[in-house]
Amino acid sequence: MILSRLRARKRRLPWWHTFSIRYDILRGEHLSQAFSRLADTFDPLLLSVVATGERTGRLVDSLKSYESLLTRKIELRRKIRHAMLYPAFVLFIVAAILIVIFQFSLPRFVELYADLDAELPASTSILLSVSVNFPYIAAALVIFFHLSMDRVAAHS
Repeated sequence: MILSRLRARKRRLPWWHTFSIRYDILRGEHLSQAFSRLADTFDPLLLSVVATGERTGRLVDSLKSYESLLTRKIELRRKIRHAMLYPAFVLFIVAAILIVIFQFSLPRFVELYADLDAELPASTSILLSVSVNFPYIAAALVIFFHLSMDRVAAHS
């Protein structure tokens, strides 16, 4: 039953791992020993759950608890992704508005003030300096966002 569930996973277990586990069990080893030989393949928590379940004689209950934990974890990830859609959409709209302002509106104001031989207001000067450096600022923000998302994904 356990090996058939492992095969049915979304991220499939390679056939040679399944064969190795089956061979170890048929040789009389405990399931935890067979799994621990492939420790880089399995979640450390699963290895602990299997070892504890074998020691207590409640392997099936332990695996059901682990399955319940994984189900809740997957559901939580789905909810987090769903909750992040709206902020991502708002961020996209704000970025689009900023691009329009920096690329189209602000240069017209600069031309208008230049034609009038007037000094730019401080806020417009700041926006102008931001717009000149906008590609660098945007690239830095994208890299920062990407790195922070990688870090969040690694911790979940």
